Amino acid sequence: SMDAVWASPWFHNYFSEWLEGVRDIEFVKAQYDASVAYCDFCVGRVLREIEALGMLDDTLLIVQADHGEELDDHGMWFDHHGLYDTN
Repeated sequence: SMDAVWASPWFHNYFSEWLEGVRDIEFVKAQYDASVAYCDFCVGRVLREIEALGMLDDTLLIVQADHGEELDDHGMWFDHHGLYDTN
């Protein structure tokens, strides 16, 4: 349920802009999981292409990210506050 999210005075207005009508918190988590899976798929395509070109042994691929998200952990929703492992 998204009831706790919608009841939050800090998050209600922010999330109503891009999660309007969403009632199932698992839907939002699934969207995040899907975006991570898609990114993983795309990195795999790059690696396969580098390998197909015979350049894998001579290539350094650096993948960088700035943070993770709180997905209903520590009383936070879809944000990245704090220094938890989830971030």
